[in-house]
Amino acid sequence: MANIDLNLNKLAKGALAEDVNIELEKIAKNLLDPNAKDNTFRELNIKVKFKPDEDGTIATLTAVSSKLAPRESKATRVLVGENGAGNVEMREMLSEVPGQTIIDPDSGQLLTDTGEPVAGEPSVRPVKNYMK
Repeated sequence: MANIDLNLNKLAKGALAEDVNIELEKIAKNLLDPNAKDNTFRELNIKVKFKPDEDGTIATLTAVSSKLAPRESKATRVLVGENGAGNVEMREMLSEVPGQTIIDPDSGQLLTDTGEPVAGEPSVRPVKNYMK
């Protein structure tokens, strides 16, 4: 009967176990990521290779990797054009319709579709307290 005394926790002075724990942490973070696809398997792969050397010993090589769920793709709209000086400009469109004014939910300020303050508008509008 064979007597095999290889402890994977101690193999390569504990480096294999350390690599496994690093990949398990990546998998755990990916499982909790709200932007990762829910219905995808995550994998932990441990590969140990054995190669006989000329002196009668066996060289081992370990590799640990993981396969994570891809992040969900995001779509947005970008406005591209030239300014008055002929330079190309590109900005993300924050409104649903080009040219539509939007309201900053934090400050109540009116903004253009690219998030710039509307000309002539006060930077912060006073908030009326209806609780009085």
